[in-house]
Amino acid sequence: MAFNKFIIIYISLFNIIISLKLNVNKKIFNISQLFKYNLLDDEHPSNSHLIRSLINLPIQQSELGLYLINITIGEPTQEFSLILDSGSSYIWVNDNNCNSCKAKNKFISSKSNTFAKSKENININFISGNIKGNLCRDYFYFNSNINTSFYFLLVYESNIDFEIDGIIGLSKGSYNKKYSFLNQLKDKKIMKHNILLYDLYNKSFYIDEIPQIYLEQKSVSCKNKEDKTNFWKCDVNYLKVDDVVIRLESEIIFDSGTNGIVFPIKYKDYFENVIKNNQILQKGGCELKYFDNERIYQIICEQSLENIDLNGTENFLEFYFDKGQKNFFSIKLSDLFNENDKSFYLYIFERKSEILLGSPFFEKYPVLFNLDDNIINIFGVGNDLYKYKINYEYKIGNIQIVIIIVILILIILILVRAQCVYRKRKSYNKIEFLVEERN
Repeated sequence: MAFNKFIIIYISLFNIIISLKLNVNKKIFNISQLFKYNLLDDEHPSNSHLIRSLINLPIQQSELGLYLINITIGEPTQEFSLILDSGSSYIWVNDNNCNSCKAKNKFISSKSNTFAKSKENININFISGNIKGNLCRDYFYFNSNINTSFYFLLVYESNIDFEIDGIIGLSKGSYNKKYSFLNQLKDKKIMKHNILLYDLYNKSFYIDEIPQIYLEQKSVSCKNKEDKTNFWKCDVNYLKVDDVVIRLESEIIFDSGTNGIVFPIKYKDYFENVIKNNQILQKGGCELKYFDNERIYQIICEQSLENIDLNGTENFLEFYFDKGQKNFFSIKLSDLFNENDKSFYLYIFERKSEILLGSPFFEKYPVLFNLDDNIINIFGVGNDLYKYKINYEYKIGNIQIVIIIVILILIILILVRAQCVYRKRKSYNKIEFLVEERN
């Protein structure tokens, strides 16, 4: 019995020390203050703080090159794969009664015991088409941290011509509107720090969390431009296309729901000139080609470039913020190449006036959106195109060494004490045996 008591005491002490160790490791800082700056420049050392994760689920890439997250809706639950879209602000899924909706999974409202429908209708326009839906409410299940009811659109009419279950909109522009997803997260006090972090390279998406690995990477930042649109948007002072300087001030929209880098029609002449003078694009017989009735141009080649070395094409696109030489990021030509056919994910679109940075950009750069301070941070800048895998390395510091030594000493003392008690008890048993033998 004494030995068992010592084991119980040891386990209790060990748990207390481990909890103490965890508390010592935590560093508290002001999130809003931290993100007012370029996070990782030389003047602001990295911070090893790890904020709790609300949504940290693996995501997968669709056949369209867009990124999906799996959720369930209703009671009993129905499963959907929704596109992570930083270019819109609502959650929406297709109604089972929608004949024009192309989707693998459609929501059957009559099967959910928690479904509620309003009389309000909302229309949303996308590059790929338009949707119309009823504002509804039901329970959403992301993980154990988010399991509550949300407003969403149940789409009854759509002219989007490809298969899509729906979208989770993460736009800042509608942040103050009642039914946007981000506003609902804030109103329900689910989000405390109001930050979003895309990491499509590692197929991860975070809400309310900054893993340490990002705070050890270089970044550039820009101020989100607030206007009536529903986008995360920054001003670009000038940009370079294959070393051709374009000194036209423009805006870029960070839109993870678009599969490509999209430029407005005013840049068409610049790109035609770049293509004529780029040796690699000339080898492939590449040119801007108009390919559908939406007035979209794409760089399409006569022959495949798979066997052509594209590694020497870094800095094909360079975006400069604040007229600063250091505050810029670049995109390689190879990062835009579509290996499935003879084309690039670079488009000229007649209907747009801004530049859209879509999923090919997000695949190479982790992007952090700070909702409170309207700051956008882009990690892995310059020639470091974020080619590492996340690998959490635990570094032992002085405090950790002291704690480990204390734990080892306690273990030794407890084991020695237990051994003494065991020997003493054994001796008593032997004496009792001898007494009985004499009697």
